[in-house]
Amino acid sequence: MGKISLIFGHPKNVVIKKLKLFNDIEVNLGTKIIQISKFRYVFNYQNNLFEIRFCYNPKKDASYLDSKKYIKRNFDDDVPEPARDLIKRIKTKFIIFFGVCGSIKTDSNVGDVFIPISTRRLYFRGKFITKKEILSLKPSNIIKINNIFKNKISGKTVNDLTTNTTAFPDNLRDLTLEEYENCIRSYADIVQKELYEIVKGIKNKKVGFGAILICSDTPKEKLKPKHNFKFKKKYSETLIKTIKFVADLRNSSEANASSPRYRSGN
Repeated sequence: MGKISLIFGHPKNVVIKKLKLFNDIEVNLGTKIIQISKFRYVFNYQNNLFEIRFCYNPKKDASYLDSKKYIKRNFDDDVPEPARDLIKRIKTKFIIFFGVCGSIKTDSNVGDVFIPISTRRLYFRGKFITKKEILSLKPSNIIKINNIFKNKISGKTVNDLTTNTTAFPDNLRDLTLEEYENCIRSYADIVQKELYEIVKGIKNKKVGFGAILICSDTPKEKLKPKHNFKFKKKYSETLIKTIKFVADLRNSSEANASSPRYRSGN
């Protein structure tokens, strides 16, 4: 039986209660999800064991600790460990990452499916984003991604920027959201908070890897802390399609081919 890690870049209850993705998996795939520990679940599909894990934010810093308190206080949800810590403990040879992102492309729409082909990081020193800091920091350490979903799952290929602070208006100091977006637009197409650390953690390892990000906000439609998950339907449809694709891939002769290695870009 093949083993596949399915990592969600969300607090647990966002996946289970808000997006209702566990229910969608069970209904559409005819399986049963079993809890192993607080942030670890498993289910079987087509002779493959899928292990569900969760992570949130790239690393354990002031922004992570502040988000953990805020989410617990306002949403009664437990925040999982950061991506950097989780990926160190993942031993499977096939990993899928699912999350949401903000697009800075003006032609994007909420619910768009993105297939990242590179990732780089931009980490702020505190939990707030200041104009001085955004102008002085430059994204670094680009990593190219051999994403198995490219040309296999319908979506737009994009370059990712992973940050440690969400650009909510309350997190911005002496600059507007438009100024923030203009500063990073030349570096990336989308922004989210986990992918860089996941890819860095498996770089140069013989691991099959695929990542899909669903657009949660755009320059036209801004994300709010208490948003209504308008992207839920597209997220669920894409997740089910992806699980089926990966199971078929693992059960086919392609599963025996050499997995791609990751390499740093210039």
